[in-house]
Amino acid sequence: MNECYIELSIPFYPLIKPVEEFLDNWPENRMDKLIDISYINPIVVEYFNSYEIKIRENFILWKWITKPKYPRLPHTDGDWRSVDTIRKRTCGINWNFTPRTRVEFYSKDGATPAFDDRGTYDFSTNWKNCNQIVATWNTPGPVLFNPQIPHDIKSDDDITQRISLTLRFYETFESMKEKLNV
Repeated sequence: MNECYIELSIPFYPLIKPVEEFLDNWPENRMDKLIDISYINPIVVEYFNSYEIKIRENFILWKWITKPKYPRLPHTDGDWRSVDTIRKRTCGINWNFTPRTRVEFYSKDGATPAFDDRGTYDFSTNWKNCNQIVATWNTPGPVLFNPQIPHDIKSDDDITQRISLTLRFYETFESMKEKLNV
């Protein structure tokens, strides 16, 4: 079974208006924008309520630069400094709005973790020598995304940005799998 991401059958558009309308007034020098949950389609909210899964108070709209000036390392959204005390980030359900972009997931075999602590909720681990792609998510979604697998955003040569959405929860990848029975 693929533990990097799981395709979900949620046939509803996640937002109450087209994603393009959220791109105005983008924060300078930011890849992400927190937006109040009131802009999520109420049918999507009810879907998760029916599974007794609480959605966080805001979601993230991403405007990834797919061809950064300095190449990024694959990363995990969490703290991997110690195997015994892994601090996991909560997971999300993701939608991609930019065709011909993808998330590549990598094996940790032979890779070296380097923790990047930017605050209580903003921390990740970069992985040096992560070369073996183990899965690729290249559909619109939605997918249950495992933030504990090293990953990076990629695109076809002529695409320079990727617009995507992460609906956030107070759950880990494992607890979401269990609650959604996937």
